Amino acid sequence: MYDLSGKLSQKDSRQAGGLPYEFRALEAVLISVTTGLEGEFEGVSEPVVRVLRELEEDIDRDKLRHLLIYSKKLGTFEQKARLVRDAIDDLLEADDDLVTMYLTERANGKTREEDDHTEVEMLLESYHKVCDEIVQVSGNLVSNIRNTEEIVKAILDANRNSLMLLDLKFSIGTLGIGSGAFIASLYGMNLKNFIEESDLGFIGVTGWSFL
Repeated sequence: MYDLSGKLSQKDSRQAGGLPYEFRALEAVLISVTTGLEGEFEGVSEPVVRVLRELEEDIDRDKLRHLLIYSKKLGTFEQKARLVRDAIDDLLEADDDLVTMYLTERANGKTREEDDHTEVEMLLESYHKVCDEIVQVSGNLVSNIRNTEEIVKAILDANRNSLMLLDLKFSIGTLGIGSGAFIASLYGMNLKNFIEESDLGFIGVTGWSFL
């Protein structure tokens, strides 16, 4: 856990070549935010990775339900991390805001040029890189979830098509058996139809029934 009060209570840091108080406060806030994002990402990503690995071995309904729950949590986290990164990015694009962040110098009556903000810019860029990395990793994990969902959907569709094909085969077989039984029932009525007098009548009717 980062010692926030210890960071802000440092004295004579400016004389020793360190950052002024307002930048130490900004750095402490950024460290707190990025550390929180990293910890939250670990808590969200671990169950997602575990479920994805389990789905590679076996597709289960409960696993898919858990994946749906975890994917929602991961999506919410990604939006949060993206907002933090975009906020830092917007601040880096505003030169006037960066200059006005030199509160100690302004209190001492010192003014800076609008493009003279190297110190705070480097500070923000370092933590912008950390946030961007978190966003990229979480985005890749979201993409893996979507790819897995597409693969699972394709497998389920293939299984459904196989079942439909099997049902169709059973239906055709049942229809064939029913047709043969229908023909047999017609000849079982003992009505005269003159086919019984033919030597090939039995063979012809039997063969036509099988067709």
